[in-house]
Amino acid sequence: MLRQTFEGFSLTLPEGWFDVLDDATYAEHDELPPFRFTARQGPGALLVSATELHPDDHGGADPGEVRALAHEWGERRGLGLPLEESSAERDGLALATAVYNVRGDFVQLWFLTSGRALVQASYVCPWADREAERAPREAIIASLQFA
Repeated sequence: MLRQTFEGFSLTLPEGWFDVLDDATYAEHDELPPFRFTARQGPGALLVSATELHPDDHGGADPGEVRALAHEWGERRGLGLPLEESSAERDGLALATAVYNVRGDFVQLWFLTSGRALVQASYVCPWADREAERAPREAIIASLQFA
């Protein structure tokens, strides 16, 4: 498993996972499509994108702020509060995650910020398969770093 660098972030993919080109996502319409990662036989896909924050928005790495981003994501889609959520500090960075059921799909979001840049990741699969790739997706997210 080698660390791979993409635009704004790097990560380590487990054995059998690879990046693919695809533009079908739950991304915002005005954003560039995220990088997409899947396992050869897996039911889901992990989408990751990074953005630099506007200089006026530079603050500290606050877990509460990234948790609010996860809530806003659900609110914009009329989903209400997440089914599960958590936030924490990690090596001077803030990380939040939230889980939603979107039209029968399991969607888990992560927001990671340094205060200067933001990485957003989402894992999407059929709701019934939500536990199938838990360990590899958690390993990928744990490996996320800013490039």
